Amino acid sequence: MMKRARGRGDTIPHSTELLKLLGECRKRLIDASTEVRPFGTGYHAIHLVTTAIDFLAHFMTGHRDHFSIGGSVAPEGSCGMILAPRANDDPNSD
Repeated sequence: MMKRARGRGDTIPHSTELLKLLGECRKRLIDASTEVRPFGTGYHAIHLVTTAIDFLAHFMTGHRDHFSIGGSVAPEGSCGMILAPRANDDPNSD
């Protein structure tokens, strides 16, 4: 039987820094994808990694399109599942 570690959850520490790094990595991967054969092995590998980055950013921010809307970052001092404001969100609407 496996024991669960106490105090561990589904939160990701250092989310602000991680989102910044993921955004930079994603941007460089997209730049690299323009240098490889379209729909070749390298292209598909890059697509796989950028999709994984988008999935992780979605988990961390709650926004599926986090990087395509400007990549708002998580508030300082927060960790794990973060609902960062999106560029087109109206704070006065419910």
